[in-house]
Amino acid sequence: MSDTKKIIGVFTTKGGTGKSTIALNLSLILGEGYSTLFVDMDANLTIPSILLKEITTIDEVLKGGEITSRIDGTALLHGGNIKQLNERLLQRFWEIAGEYEYVVLDFHNSATPLVVSLLSKTDITIVPVVPTMAGMGAYIHTKKVLDRFEVNNIGVVNKVHRSIFGIRKDELEIIKKLREKGKFWDGYLPYDKAVALGELEHKPVAYNPKSSFTRALRKMCKEVIGCPR
Repeated sequence: MSDTKKIIGVFTTKGGTGKSTIALNLSLILGEGYSTLFVDMDANLTIPSILLKEITTIDEVLKGGEITSRIDGTALLHGGNIKQLNERLLQRFWEIAGEYEYVVLDFHNSATPLVVSLLSKTDITIVPVVPTMAGMGAYIHTKKVLDRFEVNNIGVVNKVHRSIFGIRKDELEIIKKLREKGKFWDGYLPYDKAVALGELEHKPVAYNPKSSFTRALRKMCKEVIGCPR
């Protein structure tokens, strides 16, 4: 892993927070300036059917295959049915990851032994949080998991959903309370209709450079990770 500039995890124990959309688009932003590997470890994700007909799986690569799926500077790797990696295969995985300047790991929302093993290797893990009471509870639970393994993490408020009346007073109060419970990015990811519809259909939305969501994510990327401008 010595050649890798940074390993970034995106993790939360709650679904519907925009985790996979953030991880995917973050990878594509990084891929504009650096060799980047996006690793989909979420078994429920539909990225292969959305972006490409086929995405190289981890087991194919561990057996000696090449990563042939990519979008510009971002290589795409799918977790397939892998639930655990032994020490030898983990070493091989990190050798592959070391060929890239950045690695983005999109985790499943449960702290399985494999997830914990990979989380422990991240330089920083981003925790997407929807500003609701349920979202606050999920953040507290997620933070306990990450703190147990001393994983460097930062929360990101994601207004992927909104009420019919726009920003509510209780939402602002929840955001204030969230920031008191852990380290958070100063900004937030705004509501975006395409992203919200994608979340409802459990389909992450691919990169749209003109959207407010992407612009905010690019700003977050620069300020939190040090992405290209």
